[in-house]
This record gives sequence, C-alpha cells and structure tokens, in this order.
Amino acid sequence: MYTIFIGAGFTETPPLCSVCIQHSAIGEYEAPKIDMTGPPTRKIQRNSRKRELEVAADIGGRRQPGSGNQPFAKGDIRKKGEFRVEHKDCYGLDFKVNRRDLLDKIRSECSRGEQPAVVVTFRDKHTHQQLEAWAMVPYEVWVEKMNGTG
Repeated sequence: MYTIFIGAGFTETPPLCSVCIQHSAIGEYEAPKIDMTGPPTRKIQRNSRKRELEVAADIGGRRQPGSGNQPFAKGDIRKKGEFRVEHKDCYGLDFKVNRRDLLDKIRSECSRGEQPAVVVTFRDKHTHQQLEAWAMVPYEVWVEKMNGTG
C-alpha cells in the first residue's frame, strides 16, 4: 500500500501485488477534498455588505439592518411594498437553490404586496472580483415585468 501526498491532503492506494509494483501500475488518483468550511473572512463579509448596498441602490431600496437577522427586518434588501431580496455570493461554479429553505423563507417574510427575490453574485474565488450577477424572481413577477404591466 502506498500513501500519496497531494497538497495538504493525502490518499492511500489499494494494496498492490508484486507484479503491479514492478510494472509501476499505479493508477491516477483524485486530490482528496479538503474541508474549507468555517466562518466567512472579513473580506468576504465586506464584499457582501458592499454588494447589498449596490443592489439596494440599483432597485431604489435599502439594506436591512443586520442583514436580516432581526425579526422585524427579514431579508438582506427591501424595497418597501415591492421586493424583499436575499443576496448570496457564490465563489464556485454552481449555486444550489432549495425552494423550501430559500424561496419559501423569503416569501413568508414578505409584507403585503411584496415579492421575494434572490440575487446571486458569482465571484472569482482568488481575487473576489465580481464576475456576473443573476436575479431570481417568481415566474409571475417576471411575466408582469416583461409585459410592462408590473
């Protein structure tokens, strides 16, 4: 059995027979996954707060105090009477949307006449520069905006 060190992690090969060892028949191995979870850095928090202010200015709304951690001020951004927005930064290639945890949570916090929205900002994981941003709203809201009735 061989131990292969890759970066900060390692992996072990399956036991090899003497013939395989002589012919160097070691296959390719993927790098082990390193747990990078933990609290966000100050730079990530600062970028997120700055982006929330930009989105609020773009839609004519305001950033919620505490970024929605108060019972009377849910969501990250609010345009009173129109939208309640949740903002997410994504440093990878994919972003998972779970209806129950994200959209229903925002929808339940909306006041009368407000619609839920999610803004996802994709960023480069090394430089933290914004690559692009997407907004998600309920289909009915999008249709109203497309037809100019909303």
